[in-house]
Amino acid sequence: MKKENKKIITILTLISLFTCAFPGCFLLFSGTSKFIIALEQYVLGTPIMGILRFDLIWGLIQVCLSGLLCLVPMGLGVVLLVEKNKPKELSKLEPIGLSSDEPLPPPS
Repeated sequence: MKKENKKIITILTLISLFTCAFPGCFLLFSGTSKFIIALEQYVLGTPIMGILRFDLIWGLIQVCLSGLLCLVPMGLGVVLLVEKNKPKELSKLEPIGLSSDEPLPPPS
């Protein structure tokens, strides 16, 4: 990988950290707390079951969405770490001068 591409992926990883991972962590905490509170009230038998089901579903949606948002910078980070510099291909050397007419010596 060229040095320019590595810099670009590093910058994209940092940008995705701020735009995806931090909001994803916020959604994770928010969704988990909403899900746990709704689950506790559901187990205790609160009479408002429609609101509780909505909170349960919304909490699960927030947790799943946060997982997807957190995967974006992780994926970019993996690409950054896995991509290696590819060596340049060497051109095939041909014998020149007097040695080009002589046969190769036998291997020892």
